[in-house]
Amino acid sequence: SNLLDESGLLLERAYFDLVDVLATSKDLKIPSQYSSFFSDMLTTIDDLELAINTLPLLKDFLGKDKQVLLVLFQNNMELRPTGGFIGSYGLLTFETGQLIDFSVHDVYEADGQLHGHVEPPAMLKKYLGETGWYLRDSNWSPDFPVSARQAAWFFDKEMKRQVDGVLAINLKTIQKLLAATGEIYLPDYDETIDSRNLFERAEYHSEVGFFPGSTQKKDFLATVSFVMMERLKKEEASWLLVLKALERSLATKDILVYFNDSQLSAAVSELNFDGGIKDVHCQGENCLADYLSLVDANVGANKANFFVQRRLVQRLALSDKGVSHSVRLSYQNTAQSETWPGGKYKNYWRAFLPANAVLESIYLEDQQGERTKVEDWDEEKEAGKKVVGVLVSVPIKANLTIEITYRIDVDFTKADKKQLAFLFQKQSGADFNEDIILVSYPSDWLPLSVSPEGTVIPGAITYHNALKYGDSLLEIEWGK
Repeated sequence: SNLLDESGLLLERAYFDLVDVLATSKDLKIPSQYSSFFSDMLTTIDDLELAINTLPLLKDFLGKDKQVLLVLFQNNMELRPTGGFIGSYGLLTFETGQLIDFSVHDVYEADGQLHGHVEPPAMLKKYLGETGWYLRDSNWSPDFPVSARQAAWFFDKEMKRQVDGVLAINLKTIQKLLAATGEIYLPDYDETIDSRNLFERAEYHSEVGFFPGSTQKKDFLATVSFVMMERLKKEEASWLLVLKALERSLATKDILVYFNDSQLSAAVSELNFDGGIKDVHCQGENCLADYLSLVDANVGANKANFFVQRRLVQRLALSDKGVSHSVRLSYQNTAQSETWPGGKYKNYWRAFLPANAVLESIYLEDQQGERTKVEDWDEEKEAGKKVVGVLVSVPIKANLTIEITYRIDVDFTKADKKQLAFLFQKQSGADFNEDIILVSYPSDWLPLSVSPEGTVIPGAITYHNALKYGDSLLEIEWGK
């Protein structure tokens, strides 16, 4: 507790010093050898602010007598709604601030202990073909608090053990940690593992020669985790780099956190570490609230996401009648053969829209530019959102674009000032190679405030790669 208090004071001092340096250096000509430091300073300040705000949560958690956390290891190369397929799980046990136990297990060991039948969600059953529901598929909802509670329920029924919280960790986080700790040698496998070959070696040891009851996946992940922990305990790796890797993974939603404790849960939600589906809060009378989250679920039983690149272009066309929002999400499958782990990308795609959104059209466009209108789609409600879903397939060495257009009706005709609040929530484990957001508006609208800053030209504001580091909230106000 004292160490965390001291750390907080040091972080705050660093934060205010850097804010002061940034403010007083704006009009200075910076020598070239320091230019990279100054260009990265804003990101460093944001990181420090996040670390300062996280310390109270960490202090509260470590102050508990005993906490057992279920860790879901998600392989984002087989993308699922909260990050990836759950191939393994771990148990972290803390007691009065100390980590006293850590173990890794194959998820099929637990699923084999489930007695009785659990009916899966209708769309999971329809597109994944599963007749029963298990821990490995518990993360079907992209709303992580919902999926975390479902995972804890399955774990209790399968292993007769209750947990105090759930962590979801994507393979990308392990890669970031390996980049921070450096390569590690595994004597039992006579292999050297680093951030570049982790995925390939993990897949080799978990799939090649796998048979029911095999422990090789658990053994490999457990060995990697154990060796990394030993390096840290012996201070053979930089804790600063490790903490930065963890902080970056939390910010980019490659680590999601859920606690049963309501106080801890509220703190996690406030920090946006919970992966929950959020509401958009508009300020003022003449404010239009828009929301979007695009969710992939690989239902092809392969690791095709390793080969898939994604590009997103959005246009929000505002007028006195509201907004027309068009979305183009392009997939490029770079796999060269149907051989596992690649192959066709079979994806159950969902768009989470505002409840009052009016869906106008969905189109599929192939790499030859031929467009096909989708006449039949799934429609559900979840977390207060309208959810539309379509099954799409992207063949190897091919491109496919899905385009959706919806509108939100608002009467701005008599409003002197107009406001837009648009929240895009990025799916955990799903990155865009490029993303562009274009906000267009009538020529007689004058932007009064634009947050965050974008490229402003007459009648339009553009954002490029705004989703690189996670969710993005755009707040814009116009006057006459």
